[in-house]
Amino acid sequence: MNVILDQKLYDQLWDKMLGEYQFRPKWNPDGKPFSIPHPYRLYRLGERCWTQKQEARVNEIFEALVPEDGYLYALD
Repeated sequence: MNVILDQKLYDQLWDKMLGEYQFRPKWNPDGKPFSIPHPYRLYRLGERCWTQKQEARVNEIFEALVPEDGYLYALD
């Protein structure tokens, strides 16, 4: 899945991540880059590259998470 957002929407999404969720892009000592009121897990991919099979599986998972009337954003 490869969708490019227009710059205005991209900026709005990052503003929400940095402001409302207090996301900090760098790994911090307490291991919690988000401040959200729900439990969550973090997964580190390491330095290895994904195979095409792994990439396809991850995309399937993301596609399954998208609500019927909504969007799922993956910010890089």
